[in-house]
Amino acid sequence: MDSIQVTGNKPSFNNYLTDPIILKPNSKICINKASFSIPVWTQNYITMPALDVAEHDIIMCNIIVNGVNESITWREFHTAWDALNDIEDRGLATFYNGTYNFYMNNLLSFYTVGPPAEIKTIPTFTETLCKALSTKFLFYEFSSSDIISNKTDVSIIGGDTITINAVPYTVTQMNTRINNLGFTCEYAPEKNTQLTPTQMNNPAGIGNDKWTFVNSQLLNDEDIDFNYAGAGIGATPEAFAIATGATDHEDSQWAIDPNGGYWTFRADLSNAPAEVTCGILFMNDETKINTTNPPVIVETDIRIGINFNITGAIKTFRAVDGIAYDGDGDEAMKYYPTSNIQVYDDDVDVFFILIRRATSYEAESGKYIFKLLHGDINNPGISNAHTFYQSSFILPSPSIKCVPAIICSQTGGSPAGGLKIKDNYIIPVSQQSLDMGQFYSTATPGQFESTYFSDKNITFYPALDIPNDNNTIIEFWNQLGTGQTEVNGNQKTSYDSTELSSSISWPLGAMDIAYFIGVNETKQIFLDARNHLELNTVNLSATIPRQVEISLMNLSHTPHAGSHVGDVIFTEQDINKVVSYLNTDPSYFDTTNNQYLEYVYEAFNLVYRRLNNVSQFPLNNFQVKIGYKDFLTNSERVIQSLRGICKIEFLFDKN
Repeated sequence: MDSIQVTGNKPSFNNYLTDPIILKPNSKICINKASFSIPVWTQNYITMPALDVAEHDIIMCNIIVNGVNESITWREFHTAWDALNDIEDRGLATFYNGTYNFYMNNLLSFYTVGPPAEIKTIPTFTETLCKALSTKFLFYEFSSSDIISNKTDVSIIGGDTITINAVPYTVTQMNTRINNLGFTCEYAPEKNTQLTPTQMNNPAGIGNDKWTFVNSQLLNDEDIDFNYAGAGIGATPEAFAIATGATDHEDSQWAIDPNGGYWTFRADLSNAPAEVTCGILFMNDETKINTTNPPVIVETDIRIGINFNITGAIKTFRAVDGIAYDGDGDEAMKYYPTSNIQVYDDDVDVFFILIRRATSYEAESGKYIFKLLHGDINNPGISNAHTFYQSSFILPSPSIKCVPAIICSQTGGSPAGGLKIKDNYIIPVSQQSLDMGQFYSTATPGQFESTYFSDKNITFYPALDIPNDNNTIIEFWNQLGTGQTEVNGNQKTSYDSTELSSSISWPLGAMDIAYFIGVNETKQIFLDARNHLELNTVNLSATIPRQVEISLMNLSHTPHAGSHVGDVIFTEQDINKVVSYLNTDPSYFDTTNNQYLEYVYEAFNLVYRRLNNVSQFPLNNFQVKIGYKDFLTNSERVIQSLRGICKIEFLFDKN
């Protein structure tokens, strides 16, 4: 017997001997020892369901945050994906044709060809969902908080280039794996503040649908005039927005949204002496203003606002912050500063009253911050205004409405238009803010039902209505770990949150798995020149190989195993070149991670293959090949790379 050890660093390699082995007729060969390792790229993914056109606009999922319930349609989810994805391109129909995958491990980064090079990533499922939710919520912002672990079991990507949507990218493996899906919902009133405010005027042909007036009027359908002919000298002019006493919640819209809403205006005062106070009255839907016997309100009814004073040519402003009591227990206004020392430019300066929830460092739940800001028309917008005073009030429920109100103290008569509050704009209370305080019943219009408000509550659940029993939708949610049955509890609810921040997390379900055995390039895993990242099915295997084959390609030998399996007849030369089969450790079969298949073999019972040589011949070349057969498809598969060094010892029986 002769033994020869060969080594290589590839699945197919040649070794040469200086002195050849002389094989006698009818010699035999077997594997005595072997040691090598095969890398396996294990790709976990979730496939978007197959939907027809009519199903694009049905509800995909719902989420409730602090009583605000919003839904996302499949179309809206695709819109969010399209807005985030700078790499891939896929229309609505092809996105929902049952082939697009969200990959849950082996996340990649893509570098554009520079200079300068730019790094990009493909959005994950949770990032896409958060984008869609952030679009639907006025004053909440969602961000992905998936639990991601580093998985460096296999490093395959070698910086090769792949083209997606006609752009070449250098691809780098980030060695990360998503274990749990999760997202965080943060209170973000600045989103509401950045909306375009609505002008509180009265359109032509429509009555006073925005304001109620007492001894005052709407001038030119835009400006509120507090001194006009017929009001009477010494009368107290007043105005308050129509936001209460409504029979339908849709009419209750002219309160300031307490989650980032504001009221803005300009003061144009030319008749002295006079004072005008613009501020907030706290009301609810049942509040009805008494306008029968003016004066309706006095200045102490306004708890927060801005006081304007005109004395001669001097025009000043100051903050109004609640009330104080003198020694006799009588109410008096609290001003800051107490003296009239802050001047403004008449009809040029712009003022804002902004409302939002207090942040965690500003105190307990139920506390709202009221900010008074000062700007001018030459630098429009609240982003260019500056806070000159801030106060806070406890509002036990968001359903308490913050209604704009104005009161004027005019002690001298003058013609119309002498005292005006102009350009009144508002970000009105939204239905989402109303929902935080009380759930509006669509079944019974005008009726409000149970309270949902909570600072620490977030619930996510997929839609239960599955059109045409679409199994791809059911499978999609099952893979995401949210069972599509109400009995099993498809809602994911979390109370483990902090002030004004809610988080939720859950483990993934059983996902689809694709194995790529012995690959070493991106293009062996993902197809090149596509509009999106698509798996290369040529190299894809549905299972881990049960055994591998070691072949000598330059010898003529036939194994004693049958020449065909089932209905498939093997005509490839490889099958007749197998020297030995090495079994795979069964523990590898159930893994969902990248791995190395380790083969350390030493023969205890020698199993020879006949070489069938009819005469002796010298052998000095060993053309070794390592491969495997896919038993599901009955086809031979090619291994592209090994890890490290392969060592094989062949044993020859020359008798």
